[in-house]
Amino acid sequence: MKTVLLRLFPLALACLVAASCSSLTVAAATVNGHRITQDDVEAQLKQLTADPTFGVALRQDPNVARGEGRRQVLTTLIYTAVAEQEGDKLGVHPSSAQVDQLITERAQSDGLSVSQFLKSQNLSLADGRDIARRLLLDQELQAHVVRNTAVSDAAIKSAYQANADAFAEAHLLRMTLSSSNDVRDALSKLESGTDFATLAKQESIDQLKSNGGDMGFVLLSQLQPQEQDAIGRAKPGGVTDPIPTGTAFELFKVVERRTQPLDEASAQIRSGLQQQLQQQNYQSWLEARVRHAHIVVNPQYGRFDKAQAQVVRAPTNLNP
Repeated sequence: MKTVLLRLFPLALACLVAASCSSLTVAAATVNGHRITQDDVEAQLKQLTADPTFGVALRQDPNVARGEGRRQVLTTLIYTAVAEQEGDKLGVHPSSAQVDQLITERAQSDGLSVSQFLKSQNLSLADGRDIARRLLLDQELQAHVVRNTAVSDAAIKSAYQANADAFAEAHLLRMTLSSSNDVRDALSKLESGTDFATLAKQESIDQLKSNGGDMGFVLLSQLQPQEQDAIGRAKPGGVTDPIPTGTAFELFKVVERRTQPLDEASAQIRSGLQQQLQQQNYQSWLEARVRHAHIVVNPQYGRFDKAQAQVVRAPTNLNP
């Protein structure tokens, strides 16, 4: 299990340390006097291994059963605690309404109710709210500390040149047909010389019918894999093989291929680079705050290494 997996993604999933923990509970670590208990570590580890997305891989990782898994979880909880403390200093406190709204939006994006979504993620409502609050805290802290991040025109041009394949596009006409019989009839008419756009106006069942199926230039990366494959096999001026969609069939005419010009792609590239740079700068900012925090780790888990900014195995046979 790699450090980056448990320090970045589970950082957003980390259960917040409850203030009501009993003073008798054994501490796994303290962060500027704030206690992270062994129960917190075990609860977080249990939540991670129950996650439907990557829990199976974690359960199969031998490091999870040994001490390394718990050291990484404890590192995550330390980062969480420091972020909470920095949020207190800056007055960044997501509201309950924001938390509930984020959960609702995430559930709706999957076409589920809140209760269905939480069940699908193996989460209680309290856990879901903790995760949503942590995500919002990260977003608000990032917006506060890296709001002036700028991306140069040179960086945009370099990214464009290095990822030219991502900007491959084609001018396409589309025709959607309801049955295989309709497909055979359409292909027969096209082979006989009928104009694709004219036929699309007559026979297509999708919303592009009125303008002859003209989609303009489309980035191929935005299409479904089976559409990309079929379009890739067609020559300019040619028509693709029929593409089943589950309820219908698609035919595309490839009018022209090109690479999207830089001036058209620059806004998208700038947005992506800016988001990436902001995330990197935020992680560097938070890591620096962690290094400057007063962190004491229970020797059972290891020790906190400031150079690596994480809990590492201590040179003793007492470590798990």
